[in-house]
Amino acid sequence: MSRNAVIGRARRLRGIVYQSDIESWARANARRSEEAKKRMKARRRAQRKALRALASAVARGVPAGKAMSRAHRAGALWRQIGDYFGISQQAAYEKAKAWTQR
Repeated sequence: MSRNAVIGRARRLRGIVYQSDIESWARANARRSEEAKKRMKARRRAQRKALRALASAVARGVPAGKAMSRAHRAGALWRQIGDYFGISQQAAYEKAKAWTQR
């Protein structure tokens, strides 16, 4: 073990926490939180776009299973797809699966 590993382990075992450690953790958590919020916003945008594409595809006459499969690949959740059609997420999954296995 290195000297720093021993010191770090001793600090953790004794429960010593310095103010600089707390500030460092706060900065790291804030950065991670911001990154997670950005990813979540991007994911929601992709889901809304996929659901709009699903609605337009169904309106154009594309088979529901094919439209569901495309929407899921584009980022929509099975729950969202099922809600659109008024069915459960499992039923939506099964319908899309049956279409892709044709």
